[in-house]
Formats: sequence, structure tokens, C-alpha cells
Amino acid sequence: MQMNLYTNMVLEWITDDNNPHYLERILWISPKRDFIYVIRLGDDKFPIIRCFDEVMDSIINYKAKIVSYTMESERLDESQLKPKNQERSGKAWEMIKEMVQIEPEIYDPMYRGQFVRDACKEFEVTIPTVHKNLKRYWQGGKTKNAVLLHYYNSGGRGKDRIATASTKKRGRPRKSSEIDPKWIGINVDERLYRIFNISYQIFILQEKLNIKQSYIKMIRKFFVTEYQEENGRLKPIVPNRSELPLYRTYKYWVKKEINKDPDEDARKRYNERQYNLKYRPKTGSDTKKAKSPGSRFQIDATIADVYLTSSYRLGLPIGKPVIYTVIDVYSHLIVGLYVGLEGPSYLGAMMAILNAGSSKVEYCKKYGINITEEEWPAFHLPSQFTADRGELLSKNNVNIADSLNINIEYAAPFRADWKPLVESYFNLLNKGVIQRLPGSTSLKLRQRGERDKRLDCILTLQEFTQLIIGLVLKHNNHHYMENYPMSENQIAAQVKPIPRDLWNWGIKKGGALRYQEEEILAKTLLPRGEAKVTKRGIMFEGVPYTCKRAIDEGWFVQTDHPNMGKVVQISYDPRFTDKIFIRELMSFEECTLIDTKHHAATKTWDDYLNIIEVLRIEHEEFKQEELQEEVSYDAFVEQVVTQAENRMANLDVDMKKLLKGLREHRAEEKEANRQTENFFASREPERHSGMQVTDDGQLVQQEQKSGVVVEIAGSKQNSADTADRPSNNAVPLNPMLKALQKAQKNRKYK
Repeated sequence: MQMNLYTNMVLEWITDDNNPHYLERILWISPKRDFIYVIRLGDDKFPIIRCFDEVMDSIINYKAKIVSYTMESERLDESQLKPKNQERSGKAWEMIKEMVQIEPEIYDPMYRGQFVRDACKEFEVTIPTVHKNLKRYWQGGKTKNAVLLHYYNSGGRGKDRIATASTKKRGRPRKSSEIDPKWIGINVDERLYRIFNISYQIFILQEKLNIKQSYIKMIRKFFVTEYQEENGRLKPIVPNRSELPLYRTYKYWVKKEINKDPDEDARKRYNERQYNLKYRPKTGSDTKKAKSPGSRFQIDATIADVYLTSSYRLGLPIGKPVIYTVIDVYSHLIVGLYVGLEGPSYLGAMMAILNAGSSKVEYCKKYGINITEEEWPAFHLPSQFTADRGELLSKNNVNIADSLNINIEYAAPFRADWKPLVESYFNLLNKGVIQRLPGSTSLKLRQRGERDKRLDCILTLQEFTQLIIGLVLKHNNHHYMENYPMSENQIAAQVKPIPRDLWNWGIKKGGALRYQEEEILAKTLLPRGEAKVTKRGIMFEGVPYTCKRAIDEGWFVQTDHPNMGKVVQISYDPRFTDKIFIRELMSFEECTLIDTKHHAATKTWDDYLNIIEVLRIEHEEFKQEELQEEVSYDAFVEQVVTQAENRMANLDVDMKKLLKGLREHRAEEKEANRQTENFFASREPERHSGMQVTDDGQLVQQEQKSGVVVEIAGSKQNSADTADRPSNNAVPLNPMLKALQKAQKNRKYK
């Protein structure tokens, strides 16, 4: 077996049971290979000389062997020391660095003694100090780090220093001990350490209390020994603080227990949802799961922490908007956006997906922002969506999965960390724009007496959308992602970690993007609703529509048409109200507004339904006044009816007799009313005529003028004569009516 020895090798000497094995490090080998210098490791002796051939024979005869051995001093890093300790270690190296280069003389005690004495005089140190540094240098592999002061052996790191009865009080002295020495406090002995451990296991891990709460409970459970009755209940008396451990002492020991196994501690202290979301190790990269642009899109929604005002009536708060975001996992490019009042729901998600597959030039133009296709080059669909178990987990996802052939991956419940990109973007929204807006509630909770943030709303939905689009353009085109995991090919191609650059580079290399005609995509994603065929048109949400087929077949004209009153299934675009689509088996029948000047014509469904809601609110506010008038009118009706009932109650008349000749009664009343309805008659109430019913059922017309009452049936007489006339001289009812009819007939013919 061919073998050779080299400097710094470590030899393990194998001996009998009476002489246990030991290690030696080779320090120097003579050029002629006749002898070597070695030093025993873990010992305080100087180097010794050995014969080269004897060492080789021992290795061949298995009395010694070469081993791999690394001392702690060889793993030391000078940069990890504090500046003060680095200065001390540097001085230790300076005193030996020249003498250790003089080999082999430094290993000879005669020469070494003179070198050591010179160093002691120059650096003003003792001989043992120099000897200690030399031995550390040789045993530690003849490196500078081996001479560093061994502070790693100080402090008992990782060991619990349990006090005894004779141990001096540890830790920083209490300020109260300066006033009274008995307030010095207590050490953590075996008993107190056990109490701390039990409190940690029971109060923190099992009962889920925080450290402060567990400390209070520990004092009550283990240190309170006296109780007093107060107001009918027991009051625990806390001992003097000099007999209790301080909160900072308890916290120190609890932290030590937590740091022994932080992952296990987190699993026990928190439930599975909290652990997975906040405390579990996160060593993977979601970006690396996507091989190219379009491999996976993440979609999610958030409610923006800002109040908006109505665009229909400024100053009227409409609440907080919903923001849907679609992000490409590979490039971190924001490919889809929806800002509105719909959601979180499928409708909002549908709008974001439709926006992702549509041109952004036209989308931005609607909000007064002019861009080029290169500034937002996303009008595609992915191979897979990652979403919550919410909006897309419905019957509408059949259109996405089957019609568009897109796989949908649902995140586990309460696992927002499965969508880290889109979740982190929500934080960017808050810090980038929302926190600085009037009406924002994202900075802090409202304090008592503070102004209501809803009163500060000044932005409309249109204006807020403009701000979000601007932030998206900034992110896509100018956000330099320092922590993006760049591949070797991307680095070689000098691709900047900017979403748009990564997107364009990935497409050139072959992406997984899909293109779909916007009209087909829109109709596929459109939500469904129900409309009703009426005479006014096809009514949906109170808005009338018509279509060519309905006009040709006469849906609105023929009352017996089979479609009249029928409920039809429709699809509609939430962004526009100018048209809806009747869903047929193989096609969509387009319906347009009947009244193009309808107040819903130029608005989105969000805005229109908001208007309807505003009108409903105004109606609710007016209902008080409306109810007041209803009650007042009801009281007025009851008053008039009561007066009429009281008047009729004083008449002793057989009503059945008066029912005969109803037409004649009406004619007489009409003739009497004409005297007051005459356009050219005097407007002064000089004359009043009416019919009176006598006690025996006779109908008499009276004329009252200047105190004169004349009965039509008889000749004109003075009022005094009329008053003396007995009531039985009145003309019977039927003859009188016949005379009136005859007189009316004669006037008509004349």
C-alpha cells in the first residue's frame, strides 16, 4: 500500500486497553523525510520529534492511522467576533506570527525560549500567554483563526445554569435593592426552574395563554398561599416581590424553552390554520412552479380600505370598492383587473378574467388613460387558474373549465399562502396608493371622537379605477424585483427582473398562453339572469329591451302569444346596459334597449343599480311624510263620512222607495248643479238650490233667495205662506219628476 505523510495531517495512535488512543497533528516534515514534529491534541504539551520511518511502520502495522479531524478553532470566523474581541485576538496573533515562520527552530526548546522572551518584552505579556497562543496555533491547524480568543467556550451556551443555595444572586441588581437589601430577589433554582417549565407546558402550550398571562397565572397557582374574604369572595394575597421571580426572568426562561424547538412550539401553541399561514417554514418558491408565461394565473379579491362617493350624486357615500387582481406566476405581470362594487362574487371574478383575455388599450381608454399594446401586453388566458374556494367554486366554473378548457386549482381553506403573489400585491395596493387617499381606513382603527372616514369620501369609482390602473402600469413596467429567482438563461440574456421584460422574454421562449376571441369569451363568461316578456318589452331589472325576433313574431302585440308573460333565460354584461342576450340552445339572441334615452343607457349595471338604490333610499326617507299624509287623509275621510252618517241618521225615510227612478234623480241633480257650473254665471254664491225629502217620503226642490222658499210643485207664494202650509200639500215624488223630465225635453227640442 502506497502512502505518504503531509503537514497538518492528524494521526490516531491505537494502543492497548491500558494506554487509550490519542491524536497527534503533524507540524513539520524534514526535507530528507527522516524525522517529523508532531503535537498531541487536547493536551498542554509542546511539540515532540518522531522518526519518519517508525510512524510509517506503525501505520502499516495498524498501530496508527490517518484520520480526518477538525477542531472548533478551525471553524471560527473572525468577522463574527465583537470589535473589542477582534482587537484582543489580533494582538495575540501579532506576538507569534513572526516566530512561527521560523521552522524547525521554533520547535526546539533552546531557540523557542529566546523567541518567547523577545515577544514578552515587546508586547508586555507573560511567558505562559505566549506559550498558550503557540499551542493553540499548532493544534488548530497552523491558521490565524486558531489563535482567536476562545469566546465560544464562555457563557455556557445551550446549558441551563441552575442555581443552588450557595449561588450568589445572578442577573442585574434590582433598583429597589439599593433602598432595602432584602429586595435583592431570588435565583432560579431547581424548584423554580420546574415551576417555569410546568407553567410553559400548561398555561402556554395547553391553555394558549401569552407569556404575560401565563406569568400572572403562575404567581396565583404556585406562589399565593394566603387568602382573605372580601365582599363575600376569596381574594388571593400576593407575597412580597422579593420572594417572587420577576416577569423578565420568567420571560427569559420561557424564551429559552421556545427556542429549543421553535417549529414544535408553534405547532403546539397555534391551531393548524394559524400555523400553516404564519409560522410554518416557507422554503419553496411559487414562481419556480410556473415554467413559462400563462402556465398559471393567480386570482383573488380584496375590499379596498377606502370609502367612495357616488358618481350619480356627489357626496353620497357608496362604501368600499372591490378589487380583483389576476397575476401571472412566472413573470409577476398583472394580467387582469376589476375595480367595482360587485363582489367578492363570481361576477367580479368573471370581470377580471374577461379583462385578462381582453385588450388593455381599449380598457384604459374608457378611463381616460392612453397606452400602447407594449405597455400592457396581456390579452391571454392561462392553462390553469389558482383561486379560493369561493367565486370560481360554483356552477359558473363549468363555462371556464369545459368551454375554455382551463384547469382550476382551488386553494385549501384558510391558506392564503397558496396564492402569495396576488396576496402580496394587495399589500402593495395599500402602501402604494390607498393609504394616502381621502376616506382611507387602512392606517389605523377609528378612535373615539375621531371624524368618521365616510365623511371624507371624495373619489368616485371612475377616479379610483384610474389610480389603480396607474399603479398596475407602474408595477408591470417599472418594478425591479430584487428577490426574483432568475434562471441562468435569463441572466445570460441580460433580462431585467421587471414583470414586462420577463413576460416578453418568456413568450419568445415558448409560453403556455391561449388566445380567445373577446366576443366568444365574453358570452361564455357572462352571468345569467331571468327576464320577463311583457307588453312594454322584455323586462330585466326594470329596463325594457326588444329584439328582431320578438318584433317579427309579435311578442308584445298579441296578448295570446305563447311567449307573453314567459320568463326567459338571459346573459348580460355587467359593464354595459345597452344590450342583453337571450340564451338559446345553440346561439345568443341579442336584445337592445327600447328607449335609447333611458337613464340606464350610458351607465354600467353597477351605476344603474346604485341609482335604483339611491331612489329607494330617497323613497324610504319620504315614507314618513307619505305616511303622515295618508293618516291625515284617512282622518279627513272619516270625518266627512261621520258628518254624513249623522245627518242621515236624523231622517226617517224609507230608502227602498227612493231607489226607484235613479236615472230621474241623477237628471234632477245635474240640472241643479248646472246653475253653479255655468262659466258665465256670477261667481258669487247668491243662490243655492237643492232637493229636500219630507218626512213622508216626498221630494221637494227648494229655491232660497233673499229668505224666500218656493216649492216647484206649487205656485209661487210668500215664504210666510209657505211656512204655514202643511207638509201634506207637497207634490208627490213621481208626478214632480215627470214634470221635470217634460220641461227638460221641451228645452232640448227648442
